Formats: sequence, structure tokens, C-alpha cells
Amino acid sequence: MLRDSIKILFVFLIILILAGYNFIGCGGCPEGHHQYNGECVQDSNNNIDGDYEIPEYQVDDLVLPSEVLEKNNIDFDASGLYSGETYTFDVPEGVTSMIIWAMGNEDDFILPLTIHSPSNELIYDLNVDVDNGYIGDNYDFQYYFDFNTSLFLPNTPKVDFESGEWKIDLGSLYANNKIFIRTFFSYETHEEEKEPLLNVNIWPVGIDVANSDGELKEEFQESLQVFKDLYTTAGITIGDVEIQNLTEDEIKQYGVINSLDEFYEMFLITEKVQNDYPNIFLINGFDADGLEGVLGISSHIPGPPGVKGTKHSGVAVSMQYYENYPRITGYTMAHELGHWLGLFHTSEATGRFFDPLDDTKECSHLNDSNGDRYVDPLECSNLDASNVMFWMVPFEDDFLIGDDGQNFSMDQEWVLHRNPIMNFQ
Repeated sequence: MLRDSIKILFVFLIILILAGYNFIGCGGCPEGHHQYNGECVQDSNNNIDGDYEIPEYQVDDLVLPSEVLEKNNIDFDASGLYSGETYTFDVPEGVTSMIIWAMGNEDDFILPLTIHSPSNELIYDLNVDVDNGYIGDNYDFQYYFDFNTSLFLPNTPKVDFESGEWKIDLGSLYANNKIFIRTFFSYETHEEEKEPLLNVNIWPVGIDVANSDGELKEEFQESLQVFKDLYTTAGITIGDVEIQNLTEDEIKQYGVINSLDEFYEMFLITEKVQNDYPNIFLINGFDADGLEGVLGISSHIPGPPGVKGTKHSGVAVSMQYYENYPRITGYTMAHELGHWLGLFHTSEATGRFFDPLDDTKECSHLNDSNGDRYVDPLECSNLDASNVMFWMVPFEDDFLIGDDGQNFSMDQEWVLHRNPIMNFQ
């Protein structure tokens, strides 16, 4: 089983996002209770004892378009380098989607071993769905993991979603601590007459996106329009765009990201914002080893919806080429936010790994005509290079948007609409 766990670690380390989390303890409640939304509530049956300090999520003042299941934690009884426990919970009638957020300590790697629906259908099995480091044809469920794992159900139309008791076997390579669990529910009906609306926060880190009179600069208006137009292809309206201010010290520290630790720490700034919008940080660039020239990174796939002040509360976009290529900046904003909302690359750089959606074309390594071991937009021009979630940005700045250009697919739209952060009107 340890070999199988390491095998899936290899598969998902190819995804260009990395994760971290800083636990914040909270207390003041009697034994057998914990703090939730400013109140002391009774621990669930998953708790082994009462001495575990549950990290504070800082969402007391937020109103989400979803329901959040009571905080829980489960105990891994580690033996050697592997442990596993079953997490069961009830999904109420009317829930259409959910995100399960599992967190451990920084020496943990948490991942699902199996997922069973209330009708006992096996949604995912590590030993069957991952074969020698490659994703098999029956691989219908995808997730990103490290010491935090977020599971988005359903994140493909191939997975039927049911109310009732779900069962997830969680595993970890090194866990010997309790694992913190939180589940976000959405009750939206996704009727045709209901239109999804997404509000966002923009955090310019040392980048001037507005003139002295407060009006957005023409270049950034162009970036923002591309961002909005791309989400229109998924039937999503971008509503409020709030420009958030940073202190001089924050701008000095995070204007250029010099390490991955710095990247994750930057998102802690979101604690001070008064809304539950997704966060897009616009930085001068990445200067960490292996990330030079990278245009953007999402802190997780998906991120915790509506939760501020964590190391996973947003995405970062480099403005290194912004002045000459503002449209590419808008494209990158849409791409990275797509990850945070639950989408994976349609094809990864090597052409050997793909997303779990049926209607997104795949560009395999067999299309690598120049032999550089990467598939690029030119080699994949008749396949998925026009999809917003292709691993590489378009070569040209004058790309089209819509049916004949860059767009989201119908299955990607289906997934995006089911993220609990989405508003419907």
C-alpha cells in the first residue's frame, strides 16, 4: 500500500501548484466542544479525544451561498510510514455539490484511497484508477493533494451525486496526527433561468492598475475585459471587482515572490478583507528556484470557497509582461482562477496526463513534433490549445475569445457552476 501511495504522489506532483497551511489554534470551549462561528459546539463522533485545537478559519462574519458542515477531525493511528481512516458524513437532501477540505500537519501527505457514494458506488479507488504512474481510462475523479487535500464532488458530469451517507477512506504517508475536515455544501439547482455570478478581489502588489484619479488604466481595463469575456464563455458573469489595498511593507515583501513559503504567506493578507470573494494577487514576478518566468500559480485545486486568511485563499499572477501583453495577463487571471475553482489542465506539459472531463480534447505526447518532450500551442492547435485550461498560454497576444477562440468547454462550465462560492441570480 505504501508503494501505491508513493505512486499517486508521482502522478500529481506534475501539477504546477504547491500547497501549505499555517494552523491557528482556538480555544475557550469546554472539553468535548470546539469553537465554530463564534460559538462552542459539540465535537462530532469522529473526534477521538478533546485535546485537539482546531485551526480557526476566520469566517465568522462571512455569508456564503452554501452550507458548511460542522468542523470535525479524525485520528490517524500511524504505523511505520502509512496510515488510513474512514470518514463518513451525511449529505442533506437538496445538496448539488460539495468540497471536502482535509488538512494535516506539514509532514503529512493526505489523499483519498477510496470514495463510496450513499448507494455504495465506488467513485474512486487509488489502486485501480492509477496504474504505474499513468491515469487509466476509468479515471473519472481527480484531485490535488499534499498535507491538504480538497475533494470536489462532483467534478465531472460522469459522477452521479447523491444525498445520504458518503464514505471516504483517507490515507497519509506520514500522518500521526489528527486530520482537520471541513465540508462545503451548495444547494443551487442550476436551472437554466438562474445565471451564475462571480465577484472577485484584485490585489495589486506593487503594480499600479489605476491612475491618480482612481480610474483603472487602459491596459488593465483590457486585461480585465479579457478575464470577463473568457468567463462569459462558461456562462458566468463577473460582477463586483474590488481593488484591495496593501501596506507599503506588504508591497515590499511580496512584490516579487522569492520562495514558495513567501507565496503561501502572501494569501494570509486576505484575512483583512470584508467579503468572501476569490482573490487574485497581481505581483511583479516569481524569482523562486524553478519558477522563473512562470505567469501564474493557484494555491490549490480547488481552493477553500469563501475562506479568507489561509495560505490557500487565492491565486497569484505575474505582471512581468503586462504592459506589452495585457491580454495575456487577463488570460492568466482566468486560467489560474479556473484552477482555484476546481479545473485541471486539459493536457499537461508532457502530454501524458489529462483532466477527467470527456469533452475537453487531449494533446498527447504523440503530437510532440519537435521532440522537445513538451506539447505546445502550435502542436496542439487543432486539439485543446484553445481551451482556457491548456497548460500553456497562447503564443500570440491577438487570440480570439469564444466558439472560434479561447473558451471553456461545456463540462468545464458544468464544474465551475457547482463550486459552492458561485452566486446565482
